[in-house]
Amino acid sequence: MILFCCCYYLQDGTELPRPIVFDMVDEAAKIPSSQQMYVQDAKAKEIASQFLQQYFTIFDSENRQPLLDAYNEHAFFSMTINTSNNNKLNGHYLENRNLLRVNDTIRRQKFLKQGRLPVVSFISEMPRTRHLLNTFTMDISLVTQTMMFITITGYFQQLNIKEEPIRYFNRTFIIVPEGEGYCIRNEQLHISQPSEVQLKELHQKLNQLNAQQTQSETETLSSTEVVKPIATEPDDELKKQMALTLSQQTNMNLEWSLKCLRETQWIYDNAFAAFQEFFKLGQIPSEAFTK
Repeated sequence: MILFCCCYYLQDGTELPRPIVFDMVDEAAKIPSSQQMYVQDAKAKEIASQFLQQYFTIFDSENRQPLLDAYNEHAFFSMTINTSNNNKLNGHYLENRNLLRVNDTIRRQKFLKQGRLPVVSFISEMPRTRHLLNTFTMDISLVTQTMMFITITGYFQQLNIKEEPIRYFNRTFIIVPEGEGYCIRNEQLHISQPSEVQLKELHQKLNQLNAQQTQSETETLSSTEVVKPIATEPDDELKKQMALTLSQQTNMNLEWSLKCLRETQWIYDNAFAAFQEFFKLGQIPSEAFTK
């Protein structure tokens, strides 16, 4: 029997396609660019946007108890964690209902939260967060008179850790009409540590937002009388997002990540390139990595 070599050839010399993996970019592949939102029903978009805006505002607050109004009396909630890299999440999200790892029927049942009070009680015990709303995507794949199926992806900061690391999430909501509004009947939350590809995409997104903000400010200034040119830079919230992303990508602490971004005029690509250059030369002090 002949084993496959690293080039994945068959015994007769025919090359096999490379295995499917998820944290890999195929530069030759041509696929359509992703869209931030897929919604066919304008009314559904308006309802979902308002509902989620209120939901995440409360979720990111110090008190999540008002979310009792967001869930149906018989709501279901489950959470899973990426098992391939969850070592950085251990200790923060303990009830991981990943069915590939949780084989015990009793534990599976325990980790499935049923009812408004158990759901909100569990959510209230989760670490505090700050969701990066400008990274969200939203798909509404099903709309009927009795329900909507909404999928949200994006990034958030975990606030119970000094470094406030960035996490990636995917949430699916089934919302149903109740009274004059809507409430959640079923929710699934998946949390993972961002891959290198995702961090790269995130810093590209932050660069784009920075450019849009700069262009908007420049256009505003050009429409008025200006005596001296004014240098524009990201707002404080975007600066923090950029620093957190750079910190997670380079392992530098927040202080040095901010310093690197300031010295490269808040251009993320330049900051990351500068880090790589000085790191190769061994010119970054050890204190930059002390957290």
